[in-house]
Amino acid sequence: MKPNTNIFLGLVVLAVMLAGEQASAQSASRHGVMIVSETAGTLVRLEGAFTFIGKTPFTVSQNLVGPYKLIAAKRGYETKTLALDFRREASQQITVGLKPLSLAKATFGSLLLPGTGQRYKGAPAKGFIFTTLALGAGVRAFVKHQQFGDDRDAAAGAAKQYNQSSDLALPEKALALEKWQKAQRETDDSFKSRRRALLLTGAIWTFNVLEALIAPPGPAHPMKKSKVGVNVTGGAGATPELGLKINF
Repeated sequence: MKPNTNIFLGLVVLAVMLAGEQASAQSASRHGVMIVSETAGTLVRLEGAFTFIGKTPFTVSQNLVGPYKLIAAKRGYETKTLALDFRREASQQITVGLKPLSLAKATFGSLLLPGTGQRYKGAPAKGFIFTTLALGAGVRAFVKHQQFGDDRDAAAGAAKQYNQSSDLALPEKALALEKWQKAQRETDDSFKSRRRALLLTGAIWTFNVLEALIAPPGPAHPMKKSKVGVNVTGGAGATPELGLKINF
């Protein structure tokens, strides 16, 4: 056999192999799902009868039938949850669009409730810490405020008793004065404790807002859920149906 013949036969075999691989890929594509995103490298998690995890562009070659949930996340973007319904064994391309994180949302969220902005920016552990610290400081400030009110009322009562002790003997009058002075000192101490508790609560709240404003976003996690999603139903040859989904 001549060398030219061997080269020709080798090229034929290679062409057949490539054609077979292309046909297999096209067959898988016809029965699979491709997930793409406007921002490449988005983490996606497709949950249903089976679970698939990957980064866009991401292709699932298996036939998918029934309801699925798609969670897409990327650092610096809001996580989105899509509810999908594969009613036919047909090819489908799903495009996921993510919104960039909003500093206004993060700041306003932490202003309303400490830790909210941190969780929104993908740092749930940090958000939990801020929420716990603010809650503890707030409870302490409330307790100190109640204590100050009780001590103030007690001091007012001691002052009234002293003013009514003019007809009493000197020892009783001196005792009433001592009680009034003691109650007044306790009132002053509780007032200072309340002020320190309020300042600490305000400092934690302020630092939490500033941190949510300037801190970089945390790592994306495809298991993070969004309250608002979009329902996408339908397959090849059918008109997709879109609907808004809100989780409470």
